[in-house]
Amino acid sequence: MLRDNRGCCAALGTAQIGFTTENEGTPIAALAEELYSYTVECKVYRLYSNGVKLSEQARQTQPKIGRLLFAARIRHQQIRLTVFTAQLLELKSEDLVLPPIDSAVILRINDRGLLLAGQEVVARRSSNKSKCDYYPQEWVCKPIYRE
Repeated sequence: MLRDNRGCCAALGTAQIGFTTENEGTPIAALAEELYSYTVECKVYRLYSNGVKLSEQARQTQPKIGRLLFAARIRHQQIRLTVFTAQLLELKSEDLVLPPIDSAVILRINDRGLLLAGQEVVARRSSNKSKCDYYPQEWVCKPIYRE
């Protein structure tokens, strides 16, 4: 279990997938079946805030740096359903940098990075019960290459 800085828990499956250019063109489900484990350092640009699209200027001024983790959250073999979650973790800990994206899909992979889309899960602190708000979210993720 990973616990974010707002108190929500995100249960992860055992399949953890990181993306590099060598994975381009490989089906996500095939990678998940291999239980391939890898994370990649990325600079992430959020495209929405509480479901409202951010301006180009706002997007460019707020990049976050961390370890991108794309993992299977639900795997159902009989109906061939896999639901993924995307998380941006701090470089040296398991704390979340951004609220996670549930039902995450990769829309595009190219030489500049990848585009993820899904539902952002934001915890509410207004009651004793654990409740979350869900907003549409997209991330532009640019890998950081270190020599």
